Amino acid sequence: MGCLGEASAPAAAPPIEEAPKDEVPTAADCEEAPTAASATAPPAAPASLAEQPPDVLWLLGGWLFDALTPGPLLVLSSTSKAVRQALESVLAELREERLALRSILARGDKTFDEMAAFSGAVIRWGSRRLSDGDCRLMGRWLFGRGAMAQLRELHLRFNQIGDAGLAALAQALGGLPRLETLSLNNNRVGDAGLAALARACAHDGALRSLEALFLNENQIGDAGLAAFAAGARGGGLARLTLLLLDANAFGAAGVRALAAAGAHGALPKLTTLYLSGNAIGEPGTQSLAAALAGGALPELQRLCLDQLDRGLLAACAARGVAPVRLHHAFRPGALCRQGATPAAGVSETRDAMHSASH
Repeated sequence: MGCLGEASAPAAAPPIEEAPKDEVPTAADCEEAPTAASATAPPAAPASLAEQPPDVLWLLGGWLFDALTPGPLLVLSSTSKAVRQALESVLAELREERLALRSILARGDKTFDEMAAFSGAVIRWGSRRLSDGDCRLMGRWLFGRGAMAQLRELHLRFNQIGDAGLAALAQALGGLPRLETLSLNNNRVGDAGLAALARACAHDGALRSLEALFLNENQIGDAGLAAFAAGARGGGLARLTLLLLDANAFGAAGVRALAAAGAHGALPKLTTLYLSGNAIGEPGTQSLAAALAGGALPELQRLCLDQLDRGLLAACAARGVAPVRLHHAFRPGALCRQGATPAAGVSETRDAMHSASH
């Protein structure tokens, strides 16, 4: 018998029986067992096109929208009446775009099928009455798709292309990575259009293979030429060898901007520069003389102007540049017409113009 107040030892707890290993419930066992109904129900059938919401069909139609090759969109619209009704506005826009594009192609002696399969290197669409609206369509459906990456020459001279038209084309020129010649002379291009082209070259990498650029006989002023110079200074048009800017509307300020850009390394491959028919005066020629003396435009071989003063002649002589004086009455754009013969008295320009147009 124990002493008073001494605690007695607690009774031992009964042992816990472990469940057999194969009877331990798993996570799969804890899931609710499928009912008979859910186990036998077939999977839900996908909704048909006709059952899709109209806004979904409209988005699908926009994704298939292509004015040059409309087949996929037309197939979609033919699947049911409901689908066609949902695509009514898309189809109406397609008809309008096709009608306008057909007019452009007809003026270029092309059909839809011929243009869709086009793999040539040259497009000559001069004197085709191409407008700014036409340029928007050409940029969207022809040049900006990447399908003409092989194009090397694009001639759009003697048309009605203004600032809006050139801006639309500029947005698409990235789709022409091999383009070497671009003729835009004898149009209505002004400062805004040339600025858009310069931005595309400097920031979007457009025209990185361009060697010849015809911009003569347009409406480019000092602001436009300054924007062009800034784009070239930013690294655009690094392979350009021939630049025609005759018969525009810029003066000494524009030429100073171009000369300054050249002094900072712009247009390193330029061999021929036409500036005649612009009121650049003595301040303009002095800017050019100083730039040449400082090593600007290191590959320049020919410089065409109305006015050649002693300072500029000396700078040209020191650099081995051939100065060519052209009278205001001479319009270089006339030499760009297919089959045109250079006028008498301009034999100095014959070789440069001939090589640039071929």
